Amino acid sequence: MEALANLKNSSEYLIESAYQLLIQRVKIGFTFDSAPTTKTDTIAFLQKNEQLSFGQSTPATQNTLIIGENYDALKNLILIEESKQEHKGFDVIYLDLPYNTERSAVEGNRVADNNEKIAPSKFIYRDKFSRNGWLNMMKERLVLARQLLAENGVIFVSIDESEQAYLKILMDEIFGEINFVTNFVWQNKNDGSGSDTKNIRTLTESILMYAKNINLLEIKHEEIDVNDGRYQYKDEYFEERGLYQLKQLDTPGLTYVKSLDYPITIDGQTFVPGSDYQKHLDRHNGKHMFNDHRWRWSEQKFFENYEKGFIEIKNGKVYAKQYQFVDNNGSKIVRKRKQSNLILDIHGAIGTKEIKQIFNKDRVFENPKPVGLISYLIELIPNKNAKILDFFAGSGTTGQATLEINRKDGGHRIFTLVTNNENDIARKITFERLFRINYGKSTQNERVDWAAKNKPYEANLTTFDIEYKNIGITSKEDLDLLIKDVNKMLSDFGVRTPAITSDKILAKLRSLKALGG
Repeated sequence: MEALANLKNSSEYLIESAYQLLIQRVKIGFTFDSAPTTKTDTIAFLQKNEQLSFGQSTPATQNTLIIGENYDALKNLILIEESKQEHKGFDVIYLDLPYNTERSAVEGNRVADNNEKIAPSKFIYRDKFSRNGWLNMMKERLVLARQLLAENGVIFVSIDESEQAYLKILMDEIFGEINFVTNFVWQNKNDGSGSDTKNIRTLTESILMYAKNINLLEIKHEEIDVNDGRYQYKDEYFEERGLYQLKQLDTPGLTYVKSLDYPITIDGQTFVPGSDYQKHLDRHNGKHMFNDHRWRWSEQKFFENYEKGFIEIKNGKVYAKQYQFVDNNGSKIVRKRKQSNLILDIHGAIGTKEIKQIFNKDRVFENPKPVGLISYLIELIPNKNAKILDFFAGSGTTGQATLEINRKDGGHRIFTLVTNNENDIARKITFERLFRINYGKSTQNERVDWAAKNKPYEANLTTFDIEYKNIGITSKEDLDLLIKDVNKMLSDFGVRTPAITSDKILAKLRSLKALGG
């Protein structure tokens, strides 16, 4: 560790990663393999595909599709984000992981190489891995994903129950247990299916949420419907404050604080928390539980609010008035509450229905997530200029969700999607979907059922292919050409005056596999 710390180019993240690698066996009882050391003689970089790009954009408004190995795409994105002068990193990452199941073998997506003949009319995730292989594949990519997050960024990862526990441990290791936000429970089925466990119908999936830095996390709270019948009382302040509901001012459920256990005398009548004066005296003499009766407000705050009409005495009890439109200081307020970790009424069948409308046919993609589900997650983050990343993009739902939210709230979010082209998914499904929802027609100029009830988004898309070059380059001319290619990539992503060096290319962009491997 001391030697590592003294290395000239070592970063704090590398040092921390090495430390975590040394101690993880002690922490969790088993280890994950480290990410691969890329010792290939191949460089991966992104090259713009003009034929699969459409619409006008600037770097600040550019939506992006990257086709190829997501590990190599992530390394390129890290270089790109590091090279930017402003708005570095992604604000939201959403991943719908290839689950570690036998499903792909049964449904025909067991492609071992490009020589196998599989009809491209339907795409199912190639998700048949051993558990160790699956976890290590995910670790390689999640480590890179963390580097791509902005300091106040968040990551959401969809996972089924068979791998949720293992993934949670892995993400605790990478993002830190302290940065775990919640495990959303999404009801993706109305009823159980034949693939469920033998004894219990499984209707839900998990969505793990982590912050890069929990102290910088901002989550948009849910607005409360103040006209739902809970606010039913009316007084002389109605025009200014609206209706009100009563909230009992004493409670036994909070930590006992002696200074909040005081008597209140109004119109000759005395009130104490819990309504039992003898128990009130006993508490003051030390006979109380850790959680015991006391007021929620200090004595000073009580009488200030009493004078302002925020207190009501009813049936021998003291209540605070909670009004629809003002807080206890009389200031205008929009009533809000924290979001729940339960996601209901956005069932998985909705995603299938949506993609059928876009493609005018059945099952071009198996079990796509609903647009509403991903929209809900993205909208938890209040930044309307957020950059969204999905590097298991599949059918492209994350892209559509981003465009839909922008339409709803006038935001300027942009997305980056990464997918391989196995079974021609990138061109025939991901790109095709994005084209159809933006133009209201297919790339073959066919009508789209979706456009009959939905207005096309008319947004932009810039597509990049991952290209590979051998770095066993001996001529200066070849090396200069490689540098030119990478500088062009940086320029295409809005990096002003890019000036990459060959040393940095070798350090940052070695590919996961050798050229032709």
